[in-house]
Amino acid sequence: MVILLLLFILLPEYSVLVGANPFCNCPQGPPPCPPPPPPCPAPPPCPPLLPPACPPCPPPCPPPCPLPCPPPLPPLPCPPPCPPPLPCPPPCPPPLPCPPPCPPPLPCPPPCPPPLPCPPPCPPPLPCPPPCPPPLPCPPPCPPPPICPPLALPCPPPLPPPCSCPCKRKKRSTPVVAVTSENSTTGHTLCNNNNIRKIILKNLGSDVKVSKASIYSELKAKQKNDYVVLCSQSSLSFTSDSTNYCVDGNMDHFCYVFQL
Repeated sequence: MVILLLLFILLPEYSVLVGANPFCNCPQGPPPCPPPPPPCPAPPPCPPLLPPACPPCPPPCPPPCPLPCPPPLPPLPCPPPCPPPLPCPPPCPPPLPCPPPCPPPLPCPPPCPPPLPCPPPCPPPLPCPPPCPPPLPCPPPCPPPPICPPLALPCPPPLPPPCSCPCKRKKRSTPVVAVTSENSTTGHTLCNNNNIRKIILKNLGSDVKVSKASIYSELKAKQKNDYVVLCSQSSLSFTSDSTNYCVDGNMDHFCYVFQL
């Protein structure tokens, strides 16, 4: 196509370049044309051609001629019947249990120790001591001493107040005069501290132990000093250097209080 295009462009100039053909009866041509313009630039290259298409497939082969069927085979004879199955063998007996393992052998006993030497002969027995004498009989218990009745001292004729009865019991080695009161249930009153006497009279009861514990508890609660408390159903003989003391009681027992 490129060649044809070039010939088409150059065809009008062919007669100008060659001139009038003497063998042609054509009249003289016109004057030569002016020079043609410069040729156009070359066209862009054509794209590559596609590969040629595949050739058409050949026609299919004609179907083969059918062959004649072979003659049928004669039928096979029937096989003989199967023999009856053999009887099953009897089941195996269960395995016998394994015997228990033998116990380990016992260890040998240790050898016997050598015999101990014989002990020395026992000494002869001591003679039996003489039998104990019979116990002495217990003496009879001492009877409780009789309670001394209160002494009623006769009072002289009454004097004008404030003294109603000037008779007083004098206690030797007692620098302080004893305190007496009509609240006492006995005439055996010996006190030089009226507060202690009030505590004794307040806590006196029928039981000696209860009276002693009650008097001691109240003394410890109300007094700051230490005291000794004694209670007895009979009179006691005592010696004390206490400066605060009191002895009083009822018809059952007496209580003695001494400050330490």
